[in-house]
Amino acid sequence: PITGVKARDHYILNCKLGDSGNGGITVEADDSEKEYTYTFEVPTVASTQLGVETPAVLWSRFAHLEGSILSKSESFVPDPSAMRFEWKKKDDANWNTLAPTQEGEKYKATLTSLEPGTAYTYRLVYNKESDQYASDVVMFTTENATVLYNGGLEDWFERTNKGQGLIGTTTTKTWFATSEEEYNKVGIYWDSSNQGTTMGLGGTVNINPTQPNSEKKHSGSTSAELKSQYKVKFAAASLYTGLVDMNGAKINFGQPFTARPTQLTGWFQYSTGTIDYAQSGLPVGKGDTDLWSAYIVLTNGKYQLNNTDMVGTSKDFMSILESGKPDASGFDVIAYGALPDVECVASSEWKQFTIDLTYRNLVEKPTHIIIVFSSSKYGDYFTGSTSSMLYLDDLELIYGDSPKLLGSGN
Repeated sequence: PITGVKARDHYILNCKLGDSGNGGITVEADDSEKEYTYTFEVPTVASTQLGVETPAVLWSRFAHLEGSILSKSESFVPDPSAMRFEWKKKDDANWNTLAPTQEGEKYKATLTSLEPGTAYTYRLVYNKESDQYASDVVMFTTENATVLYNGGLEDWFERTNKGQGLIGTTTTKTWFATSEEEYNKVGIYWDSSNQGTTMGLGGTVNINPTQPNSEKKHSGSTSAELKSQYKVKFAAASLYTGLVDMNGAKINFGQPFTARPTQLTGWFQYSTGTIDYAQSGLPVGKGDTDLWSAYIVLTNGKYQLNNTDMVGTSKDFMSILESGKPDASGFDVIAYGALPDVECVASSEWKQFTIDLTYRNLVEKPTHIIIVFSSSKYGDYFTGSTSSMLYLDDLELIYGDSPKLLGSGN
C-alpha cells in the first residue's frame, strides 16, 4: 500500500527485469468516488533490443553514427556482418544503408555527402534469418554552411570623413568592402588599413591602400585592390574581418561565426618587388623579394593586435591550436590555416589559392572567424615593397566532409 495519497499526485513505478520468475503487477487506485485497475504484463525473458545515439560529431556535410545492442535474448548470437545503419532525409520514404564497423560494444560509421541545414533520421538494423531487429529512430539536423559575407567583393562603400587636421578642417574618404545599406545597418565587417591612412594622420594624407578595382576582376564587376605604399611611413594594404580601434593602433580581429568550413578558397593576381622599407629582427630585410599573405582562424573570441607593442603580441595561432589551451590573454583557437609562402608569389594571371583549415578536434565549435589578407606579409612591422600590388576576388568558404585534424597527418 502507498499511504498519504493526494488528488492529482503523480507516481512513477519502475519495474526491473530479473533473471528469472513470472507474474504481473496490478495497480489499484481508489477513493470514495472511483476505482481504477491497471495490469502491466512484465516479460521474464530478456528480448533483443538495439539503440542509436544522437550524433556527437555533427557537421554540415557529415555525421558520426553510433549504435549498440541494448539487450539480447540468450539464444541471440550477433553476426556483425548482418548489422547496418539505415538513414534518410526526414521526409523521404526510402531508407539508405551504411555498413558499420564494430568497436568493442559499439557499432560506428561516418555518414558523408550530407546537405547543410537538413534534417535526417537514422536507425540501427539487424537482419539475419529469423532475427529481425531495428532500433528506435533518432533525428538530427546538419549544421548550416554559412556563406562568407561579400566574398565576391562586389559591394563597396566610400565613406566621407570630416575633421580637424594640421591644416584646418579636412575632408577625406575611406573605402569599405561592404554596401552602404549594410554599413548603415550592421557596420563594418571587412576592415582594412584604410582608416589609418585616411583618418589616422590628421587628415593631411588621403590614401586608400585597399579599394575596389573594376578593370581587373576574376568575375563580376569588381575585385579588391591592395597596394603597399609609403605615406609618412610604410603602409601595407590589408583586408580583414574585424575592426580597427581608432583610439589607438589596435585591431580587433574577428566577426561572429559558428559554422565549421574545411577550406578558404579564392583568386589572386600579384606583382611585387624587392623590400625597400624594413625593420630589424625579421626573417626578411631590404633587398629581399616581398610576399603577400593570407590566413584564416576560427576562434572562441576576438583577437586584439596592438601595433604599438608588437613584442608583446603573439600571432602564433598554430602554437595556440597545438597547445589545446588559450594564450595568456584568454584567446583560443579552434582551427587555423595559412597560405604557404611558396604560393604567395607573383602571378600576372588570375590564379586560384586554397587554404586548408586544421582543427583541434571534431567537437568544439567556434564563435568568431578571422580572415586576413595583406599585400606585404610583414606590413604590420612596416616592412615591405612599395611595388607590391595584390588583387583578390571570389573568396569562398568550402564545407567538405573530411576536415584536417591536428596530428592526423591528413
